[in-house]
This record gives sequence, structure tokens and C-alpha cells, in this order.
Amino acid sequence: MDLIGKKVGPYKILEQIGQGGMGVVFKARHEKLGRLVALKMLAPHLANNEEMRARFLREAKLQANLLHPNVVNIFDYIEEGKDVFLVMEYVSGQTLEEMLLQKGKFTIEETLHVAEGVLEALSFMHRKGIIHRDIKPSNIMVTDNGLIKVTDFGIARLVEGEAAITKAGAKVGTLYYMAPELIKSGKVSPLVDIYSLGITLYQLLTGKVPFAGKTEYEIIKGHLEKKPTPINEVNPNIPTELAKTIHKALEKKPEHRFQSAADFLKEIQKIKSLLHSKSDKPKKKVSIPLKKSPNITLKWHYIAIVIGVILIIFAFIWFKKSRSQKDFIIPATIHVAPSNIPSKATANIPNILYQPVPAEENERPNRKIEESTTQRENTKENKPKSKQNRTNISSKRPKKRESKRGVSGWVIKK
Repeated sequence: MDLIGKKVGPYKILEQIGQGGMGVVFKARHEKLGRLVALKMLAPHLANNEEMRARFLREAKLQANLLHPNVVNIFDYIEEGKDVFLVMEYVSGQTLEEMLLQKGKFTIEETLHVAEGVLEALSFMHRKGIIHRDIKPSNIMVTDNGLIKVTDFGIARLVEGEAAITKAGAKVGTLYYMAPELIKSGKVSPLVDIYSLGITLYQLLTGKVPFAGKTEYEIIKGHLEKKPTPINEVNPNIPTELAKTIHKALEKKPEHRFQSAADFLKEIQKIKSLLHSKSDKPKKKVSIPLKKSPNITLKWHYIAIVIGVILIIFAFIWFKKSRSQKDFIIPATIHVAPSNIPSKATANIPNILYQPVPAEENERPNRKIEESTTQRENTKENKPKSKQNRTNISSKRPKKRESKRGVSGWVIKK
């Protein structure tokens, strides 16, 4: 029966995501709200059975009142002709059964995480008076975010409600995970869920169930008479405290097990915190090297040296360029007309050196005066001069006029 693409109530079926003994599970979407849901349809050959239809409806009623993070929620119950559907929360993830097929077995940390989530759900359910009766890896999901979800309440029952709908002595549940008292007398109590979870944890840590066989009789005999192989013999890595806890959950007599899911949960949390405290001891830090190109081996101090050398080279080039500028000459003795001299003018002339500059031969006015002055000086060269005479002579000497070019001056060195 192909329902892909068809509508059930306001939901459009997208794909099939699971199948079990009681029915098929589809992924669907609410056409107006856009919300994804899981539609669980009772198998057509069971839908005509009034007893199975009553059980299916009872599952919906029980689970509709279980709003808990570790329980798959029920949103609605739909009947369309002979077909009946449960509208459930859609969980994106995998069942423990699927993960076991991929991994073989779980690590200790993963197993403790699963145990903690399932026991949170069972503790909540038992307080509400509901017993699951079918705890096993295929009914426990791990979401994409790692959250543990308990699902499939098809054979769950109220502790103080009416007797089970099935006939007296009928076996309800999966034989590999069934508690001894449930096999013998059909007696139901919260402790059957604790036993089933003990079998599940044993399987997660070892990859196999403690009581297996080729026939139902061998499996039943194992539950009723045989002791399970010590779990730390099958997997030596399991801590002694965890091994003792799991074997306590697998006790044949209900009174020897944990008397509530809450007690079991406390023991699991105690082991978890103990293992975490041991793992908190200081260890060698493991560093993951970043990917580097094999040709690049430069380090920071080498880079700093290269930058420093480049800066020195640029400074030297700038200095040479500044020294290569032309020198400026400022005349030492320039006679300018008084009208051209600014009053109280000052100038800052850095790095000035005196350098005589030979005068060029130019036409000079009053050549006769200059020649006569030169003759007088030559006639008096051989005569001894006193300091006073030199002073008198220089004071009487006529001043030379400014030459237009070629004067002694000061050279500015930039």
C-alpha cells in the first residue's frame, strides 16, 4: 500500500521512515503550518482487529500526557475509514539499533549518556503510573543534537489500570529484553523496564545480548536460569563500578534490582561524575599543527630584521639625495641702498661657512680712484706699520662700491 504523496487529514505523506510489527511510520508535513511530523499507521491486517485498534488508541492516550524532553510526544490521533494513525513528534536522528549496526558497540561515555536519558524518561513515566514494557535499542532514538528520546508505547500500560488487554499468559514485548517475571507470570511493574534497560546497556557495551539462542526456548531459559557472562570479561575496558551497576539491573529476582528508575539514575550519575573526575587529571596538551606551505620557513624575528635593513637603506638614500642639493651663496659684503633694507629684518641661516669667492674682472666706475689707492698701498708695503697706523689707514681708505658679480660671500651648506 503506497501512501507517498497522499493526504491524511491536514498532513501530506512525504516518505516512509520505519516499519515494525504493528505498523509503518511515515514522514509527513502539515500543509498549512509546514510542521514535520511522524505518522504511525497501524498495519492494515491489524486494523480490522478490534483488540489491536483499542491498544493503538490507548497508546495515543497514554503518550499524549507524557510531555518530557526524553519522550517522543504525541500530537493527534486520526481515523480514516479502516486506517488509524498516530501523529507524533518527528525526530531527526537514529535508533540505537541502527547505530549498533554501524558501530558494533558504544563507548563507556556514550553508554552512560544513553542510560541517563532513558532513566530520566522512565523516572518521569513511572511517576505518572505508566510502564513502557518494551525498552530496547530500536525504541530509543538519538537525535542529531545528541538528545535521547524514548518512543513506541504500543504495549505500555497503566500500573493501576485494568488488566492488560491481551489474554492472560500472553507474552507482550521483545523476548531478548523481557524480564523473568514477565515471562513466567506476566507480572508487570516498573522493575521490568529496569531489567530491559540493563539488557540494552549490556548490548551497547559488548555488541551482543547476554541471553541469546537459536530458539525461543533457549532465550527464555537464559532469562530464567542462566547468569549473564560478566560484562567486564566480554569488554575488559568497562570500570568495575559500571559492571556492578548493570549486573544489579539484571538480577533474576525483582527485589534484588534497583527499586526505582530514580535510584538507577543516581548510580549512573555517580559513575559518570567519578569517571569525569578521573579524566580531569592534567595531561599532556595535544596541539594540532596548522597547515603550512613547505617552502615558507620565515619566522617573526627574521621578518623584523629584513624590515629594519630596508628602512636603513631608505634612510641612507634620502640622506644622499639631500646632500646632493646645490649650495647657495650669500654675499658677505653687499651694499644695498637704504631704501631696500627692511627695518629690523632677521633671518635664520643654518650651517653657514665662510668661503672666499674670487672676483671677476669687471668694469668698475672711478677706476682712477682705485688705481691711485692701489699705488699708495704698494708704496707703503715695505714700511713698518704700527697698530695705530693701520687703524688710521683703514679708516681713511675710501669704501669700494658694490660689484655686480663676483664678491666674497658665505656659502650655505644644506
